[in-house]
Amino acid sequence: MVWEVLEIGEVPESVEMFFSSVNVEGNSKSEIRNPKEEIIVTTSSRSIGVVGIADSIEEARLKAVEGVSKISGKIFYRKDIGSSELIGKRVEMMKKIRG
Repeated sequence: MVWEVLEIGEVPESVEMFFSSVNVEGNSKSEIRNPKEEIIVTTSSRSIGVVGIADSIEEARLKAVEGVSKISGKIFYRKDIGSSELIGKRVEMMKKIRG
């Protein structure tokens, strides 16, 4: 795995970011206190979870997308999470499983 340096801009109030498998440069405890001012280096895949908080799933998905747009660096993220299409597929799958 090649480590990637990420820069994070101003995160909207309605967006939460959760970090895992990252190193934080300049912070001896490796705790992310202010992602805008710290150097965050990924150490594996699935390093950041971005969650939008809103009254509907679609609004939350759009806020999460906005949060992802604040991350600069080499990242991959799924664009279908929270979409009506994916939710519909999962509901149908559960109906089949339940019989």
